[in-house]
Amino acid sequence: MRTLFYIPFFLASFSLIAQNELDTIAIVKQAKFSLSVDSISKYQQLSVKAHKKGDFETFREYCEAILEISNKHKLDDLRNQALVNLGIYYSNVEQLDKAIEKYLEVLENLSKLPQNKRAELTVLVNLGNLYNKINEYDKTIETMNQVIALASTIDQPDIYLMSAYNALGNATSIKKEYCQSVEYSLRAKDLAVKLNRKSSIISILLNLSDNFLALEEYDQVVFYCKEVLAAITEEDSKKQQANALILIGDALVRNDEPLEAFSYLIKARDLSIAGNFFKIRRDSHKLLAKVYEVKGDFKKSLEEQKHYTEANEEYLNTLSRAQKKQLELESEEKTELLTEQTEELEFLAKEKQLYLFLGSLLVILLISSFLIYKKRRKKLISESLRLKGDKELLTNEKEALQVKLKRIAKNTKKEKDSNTVSYQNSSLNLEDRKLYMQQILDYMDDKKPYLNHEIKQSDIASDLSMSVHLFSEVLNVCFHRNFNSFINLYRVSEAKSLMKNPKYKQYKILSIGYEAGFSSKTSFNRVFKNLVGSTPSEYQKQHLILD
Repeated sequence: MRTLFYIPFFLASFSLIAQNELDTIAIVKQAKFSLSVDSISKYQQLSVKAHKKGDFETFREYCEAILEISNKHKLDDLRNQALVNLGIYYSNVEQLDKAIEKYLEVLENLSKLPQNKRAELTVLVNLGNLYNKINEYDKTIETMNQVIALASTIDQPDIYLMSAYNALGNATSIKKEYCQSVEYSLRAKDLAVKLNRKSSIISILLNLSDNFLALEEYDQVVFYCKEVLAAITEEDSKKQQANALILIGDALVRNDEPLEAFSYLIKARDLSIAGNFFKIRRDSHKLLAKVYEVKGDFKKSLEEQKHYTEANEEYLNTLSRAQKKQLELESEEKTELLTEQTEELEFLAKEKQLYLFLGSLLVILLISSFLIYKKRRKKLISESLRLKGDKELLTNEKEALQVKLKRIAKNTKKEKDSNTVSYQNSSLNLEDRKLYMQQILDYMDDKKPYLNHEIKQSDIASDLSMSVHLFSEVLNVCFHRNFNSFINLYRVSEAKSLMKNPKYKQYKILSIGYEAGFSSKTSFNRVFKNLVGSTPSEYQKQHLILD
C-alpha cells in the first residue's frame, strides 16, 4: 500500500470555523451565488462543510464562486486559495490532469507576488504527490527535491520534509530502487515520530515493509508490521491493520513458513471482506491457496483459488486509469521475465534430455542377456503402441471421445478374423459387446464418474448393474484397455479442456488436475505426459502463448 501525504494548507484555516460555527449549516447546491466580498467568509465555511461531507460537487461550486469574487475584486491571495481547493477537488474526482493545471497556475501566480514560502511548499507537495499518482515519477522526484531545498530556508519545515521524503520513497520504490526508497522512508519515519503523527508513522512503516518484502528481507517485514499492529487501536484504520497482516503472511510464505502465516492470512482475509479492501482480499485468497496446498487440504486450496479469481476481477474494476496503466506496465515486465525464464528452462530441458539419452544408452550396452533384452523390448513396443493409440484419441479435440472409442470397437470387429486368439476366451457375442459398450459410453458422458478421484471399478460396475468381471471384460474386449487407462483417457481430455477455458487461466496445475479427477500432482503429470507428449505445465504455457 503506497500512502501519499497531501497538505490541505488553505482548507485548514477554514476548517476551524466550520467546526465551531457551522455544524447545522445546510448546503444548497442550486443556490444563486452573490459576488460581493461579504459573501466570501460564508462560502469558505460552506465549502469546508461540503468537503468534510464528501460532497465534492457542492465543494467545487463554492470554490468557483470564491474564485469569481477574487477575480472580480483582484484578491490575489484568495484567488490562489480557491485554485488550490479546485486542485483538491479535481484530485478527489480523479481528474488529475486538471488538478495539476490548477497547481501550476497557482505556482505561476505566486512567482509574481511577494514570496510566500509556505504557500509555495504546500502547492509543490500536493503537485509532487499528483505526479506520483499519474506515474510521472521523475517529475515527483524533481518536485520533492525542490520542496526539500525550499523547506530548509523556513522555520518548522518538518511537515513539508516528511511529506517530501515519503513521496520520494514511493516514487523510488515503484522504480524498483528499493534501497534508496528505504532510506527516504526511514527519514520520513523519523520526522513523523518527531511530529508525533501516529497515522503517518503507521503509513510509513507499511511502505517500508513493502520495500523490505521486495528486497527479500522478510524478518524486517515481520518486525515493522508487528510494530504497526501494536500501534493500531480499535479506532484506527482497519485497512492498515489488514495490510499489516497480509504483509506478514506474505513474508512468512515466501520465507517457507506457510503454517506460521496461516492465522495472519485468515485475519487479513476476514478484515478485507468486511471492509471491501479488494486488493488485500485478492492477495489473501491467493496466499491461503498456497498454505492449504502445503497442509494437504486441496479442496480448500481450490476454493481459495476460485475466490481469488472473483476478488481479482472486483479489484481491477476499482482501479483508476493511472493505476490500470501502471498494472499493465508491471504485467508486461512480468511477461518478459517469464519468457526469459521459459527459454532458459527449455535449454536446460534439452540438456537434461541429452544426459538422459546418454545414460540410457550406457544402460542398454550393459545388458548382457539377450533374452531379457528381447522381453523388455517386446513389452516396451506393446506399451508404446497402446500409448500411441491413446495419444491419437486425444489429438483431434473437436471430435468427441465417445465417437473415437466407438471407432476402436468397430475396428476390433473387422480384425476379429485375423486375430481370433484375442477373443477366443470371451463370453460376449457381437450384440452383447455392442449393447454393453454403448451403455458404458453413455454413462461416462452423462455421469462423468472420472471426475471423482476416489472412483473404483466396482463403483461403476454397480451403477451399470454389471459384475466387475463383466465390466472389465467389456473394456478389454471392446476398447483394448484396462480400467485405469480407460478412466485416464477421460481425465486427460477433461484437463485439456479446462486449460483452454479462460475461466481457469489463473488456476494452478494442481487444481486443474484435481478438477479433472486426478488424486495427486504426481499421477496427473505422469499420465498427462504419457498421453499428450508434454507435461501439463508445458501444455498450459503453449496455449497461454497462443491466446
